[in-house]
Amino acid sequence: MQETRFGLELAQRKGVLGISLPPPGLYVQSVSGSAQLAGLRYGDMLVAVNDVEVADLADFDAAIRTVRDSDTVALLVVRGSARSYVPILPRSSPHAPIARHASDGAVSTP
Repeated sequence: MQETRFGLELAQRKGVLGISLPPPGLYVQSVSGSAQLAGLRYGDMLVAVNDVEVADLADFDAAIRTVRDSDTVALLVVRGSARSYVPILPRSSPHAPIARHASDGAVSTP
């Protein structure tokens, strides 16, 4: 069985009347399982799954619906001003790719 949203608790971006929002995406509210192993953390913004833009939870769920447990998925993550792809496996695995964090807070992969 696939781990729900890779161990991510996500929140949709909400705007205030009269204030424009940056490009759409989902904020990471909490991290566990595969997402934690991959190096994601609270406050990261998820903007795409396998090059498919995700503006809301419905988009994210649709993008991962066909992912098999053995597939590696590329999440496009924004942390601060850096944008990076983070490889993640649907299930926690001892062989899961682990993201390394650069000193500027960017997400990068080995």
